[in-house]
This record gives sequence, structure tokens and C-alpha cells, in this order.
Amino acid sequence: MMRLHPGEKLMACVKERAYVTTWGLSPRELSECMWSFAILREQPGDKLMRVARERAFSMMGGFEAQEVATLLWAMATLNVKPGPMLMTSIRERVGCTVAQLRARHLSRVLWAFASLKEPPGVGLLATLRSHVCSEMNAFGEEDLAATLWAFATIGRSPGGRTLRFIKDRARMCAESFRAREVSQIVWAFGKLEKDPGERLLEDLYAAIVRCGSGMTAKEVSNCLWGLARLGDRGLGDTKGG
Repeated sequence: MMRLHPGEKLMACVKERAYVTTWGLSPRELSECMWSFAILREQPGDKLMRVARERAFSMMGGFEAQEVATLLWAMATLNVKPGPMLMTSIRERVGCTVAQLRARHLSRVLWAFASLKEPPGVGLLATLRSHVCSEMNAFGEEDLAATLWAFATIGRSPGGRTLRFIKDRARMCAESFRAREVSQIVWAFGKLEKDPGERLLEDLYAAIVRCGSGMTAKEVSNCLWGLARLGDRGLGDTKGG
């Protein structure tokens, strides 16, 4: 289905009105506003982002788990840095509300921290690891790939227990992986230098073959690099069947 973009004139009007009214937005409304810009792939602009950061910082203590996750995901999707003060506030709020994060928003939080190159910190990362295990049965293919990619991108291992949960869930989801997801997972195992195990590796091979004709150049490159990295480290049988 074709997605209709509002157009430059309408977006300019919306941005100006959003700038004027930002201080009247609630946490939910502000997070939804930023989410909308992200979904439309429309940059809010420096003026609006400046006041949006200030408003978010001023009421961060009132953000629910889903709201702070949505705000962080939107900023990462738009490649807009929260800035040091807001980032610190976001980390603290995520730490306070992490138990309420469901699988989709939990994976988005981890993905956003990694995309923004803003690691969550040792204590928060440990809490997020633990909650990943608690929510793992609800993880879909996209959530799983984004989570493993995030750990690899920030250069931190998920930890033995969390990695076991991820491997088990990946085996269950492997037949539904799309090109992007399988390429992220193979790349992440290579980056982390963690052995996927023989059975999961076979499932990943099958997914690569199934998705191969639809892979972009980047996805092909990620798969090749991940497999080469695993083979170079003697992890798994990367020759395939």
C-alpha cells in the first residue's frame, strides 16, 4: 500500500504549529508527535527539536515506559541527538520503568541506544539484559534481530543466559526471518564473536537461501561479513551444507 506524504506546505504548517504549542503537550502527546515525524521520515527541524528536547526534559518524570521508549526510538530513527541532559534523564527514566516495557518497546530502546551511539551504562544494561529474558517469549522476528544487533553495535555481550534465550527464540522464528532480520543476526553473531551453534547456524543458512534473491547489497555484505568473521574465529561450521 502506498503511503501518502502530507507534502511540504502542509508539513511546514504543522511544524510551525507544533513549535508554538509544544509546551502544552503531555508526555504521551510529545512522544506521539515525535513518532509521527519518524514514521513520515520528516525532520522536525532545529527550532522545533530544541523546544521538544526542553519540554521532554521538563516532564521526563511523568513519562510512562512506552512513551519514553517511543520518544527515544523516534529520535534515533530521525538521527536526532537528545543531547547530554535529556539523554541522562532518558536513561534514568528507562531504568525506573523498564519492568513495564513489553517486547517491542524493549527492543526499540536497545536499538535506539545503539543507533544513537549512546550506551545505556553498566547498571541499566544489566537490567535490560534481565528483562530481555523475561520478555523473550513475546519477541517477534524484528524485535529479536534489533536486540541482538543492538548488543553487537554497542560492543557488549548479551551475557550467557540472555544469549541462550536469544538463540532458542531465533530457532523458533527462523522460518519467518526476512532478509534484513537474518542479515542483522548473522552480522551480530560475527561482531560479538559468539557461536550461534550448529542447529541455529543451519537455520540461518536456510533463511539466507530463502531470502537471498530479495537482499539488498548491504544485507548481502552483512551476511558475508558475519559468516567470514565466525569462520575466521573458528566459530560454527560456516561452510554450510
